Amino acid sequence: MENDAQKPDEGKEEALNNNIVHKEKHTDDVQKEKEVQIIPNKFKRRFENSFTNIFFLVCITGISLGILLEIVNVVRRNQKPEAAIATDKASNLNPKYWMYPNTKAINSRDDFLKHVHVVLERVGYEKSTNETPWDLLWSHPNPFIDINLKKLSGNQKVNHFPGTGFITCKVELATSQSDFIPKAFRLPNDKDDFLKYAENNKDALFVQKHNNHRNVHLKNVTEIDLSNNKTFVQEFIQRPFLVDGHKFDIGVYVVLESVNPLRVYWYKGDILFRFCPTKYYPFDPSNVDKYVIGDDYLPTWEVPSLAHPYTALGNTMKETFDIYARSVGKDTTKMWQDVQAAITEIFIMKESIIDNHFKAYSSPENFFEMMRFDLIVDENLKVYLLEANMGPNLSSKHFPPNQLLYEQVLT
Repeated sequence: MENDAQKPDEGKEEALNNNIVHKEKHTDDVQKEKEVQIIPNKFKRRFENSFTNIFFLVCITGISLGILLEIVNVVRRNQKPEAAIATDKASNLNPKYWMYPNTKAINSRDDFLKHVHVVLERVGYEKSTNETPWDLLWSHPNPFIDINLKKLSGNQKVNHFPGTGFITCKVELATSQSDFIPKAFRLPNDKDDFLKYAENNKDALFVQKHNNHRNVHLKNVTEIDLSNNKTFVQEFIQRPFLVDGHKFDIGVYVVLESVNPLRVYWYKGDILFRFCPTKYYPFDPSNVDKYVIGDDYLPTWEVPSLAHPYTALGNTMKETFDIYARSVGKDTTKMWQDVQAAITEIFIMKESIIDNHFKAYSSPENFFEMMRFDLIVDENLKVYLLEANMGPNLSSKHFPPNQLLYEQVLT
């Protein structure tokens, strides 16, 4: 009984013990759960602290870079004016040129003075105006009537010479006494001499020319207006040397650099050959394309016998002509000597006249003149000087292959 009485109590105690055990287990589970919760919280706080540090580091780096860039910009801004000044100084060292007259065509780099602009700028000249200090005036017409050029600085140059009009004026040149110039007569002053000469040379033909510009017509003596004081008459060379039936003229470029002493340079790199567009025979005086060379002339490379040596073989126009002349049994050696002699004679003849014109100018060193002398040859290669062109055509607009010649002449 006693043992039985104790059993209920033992059962209670066992249950109690069991409750303690469960409580302890429960407590342990709760503790573990707390620890599990605490550990993630610690990692979270560490991550947040690391992100904050990185953010501050990025900000500091960005600010530092911004400050550094601003310092660089300040330095550059301080240096830029100095660089600009240096550029201005370099620009001011370039020689300046200006063109006359001040027209769109003259100033255009795509018009008839294109190669003048190209070459001047290639050798270092800078386009300017006469309103600022200048080194070179390039004038298409004679500038001495319109512009006062009597007192120039030592560094200033003008592409015309005072007094050279006595060479480039057609009537002045034609009436100069030279064996290289066909006989010519001023009208009306020399009309009696002309009529006498025509009477003594009945087979002679004559062209009537304007004193200053193109206007050439072959006329009978009875057709010539002897009272026209703006023209002159000149004997016509009837039997010219022909290439493939075409008459031609020879353009020689020269530069007058000085008169006292006399210095003239002849460009020998090449010669301009221009051919009449229509064959000379059968001759017709009413068709000027047979005997007058105009703007629409026939170029060397379109003359059948000259095309191959010029285009395919790369000869100059002068060399090409010499090759053709030799092929027909002609020696051009004396012809070229006479060309030089004819041009030299004219400068010697006009030297004193040009020199007298310098008395009104500060120095002859300020001037130079480029001209093109036009000559023809007869069937025996005898040379005749026809005219000298002031401000000769330097445009390759009609004939692009002439660009090389023009730019070589200018250089």
